[in-house]
Amino acid sequence: MDQLRLEVVPLLDCLANPIVHGYLRELTLHSRSGMNVFLNDFSKTKPLTAKAILVYHQDKIIAWGLLAYQVDGWQRIEFDVPLNEPNIQIYVAKEYRRKGIGTAIYLKAQELNPGKKIGISSDTLERDMFFAHARAQAAKLNQVKD
Repeated sequence: MDQLRLEVVPLLDCLANPIVHGYLRELTLHSRSGMNVFLNDFSKTKPLTAKAILVYHQDKIIAWGLLAYQVDGWQRIEFDVPLNEPNIQIYVAKEYRRKGIGTAIYLKAQELNPGKKIGISSDTLERDMFFAHARAQAAKLNQVKD
């Protein structure tokens, strides 16, 4: 797909920009999704380390990953890594799925955290299959230690 651009931005910058913040809210499954839970919590706690990995098609955000190093305040979302290790949630607009965009986001998160396992929260078969694929791609690129 032509004209795709991936950008890593401090999450606080996204939260401070109403247009970007609005796009991120729209690019989630629903208002109580894990990504929205984190956006709600992080709007209050202001984590300095959280990052948004944004994918643009032309000038529109079509996908994003929320890369964090802590869990939400109430630990409503479980990740498969210890607390305070890097974890990611990814959302790709439906019309852009199955084009390698989610995998590109995961690989960027892995690149930002060399040698670490990036935690995931997986509760559906579709997510399990996606993250198994993304982790296999990272392993092929030698970005992850077993």
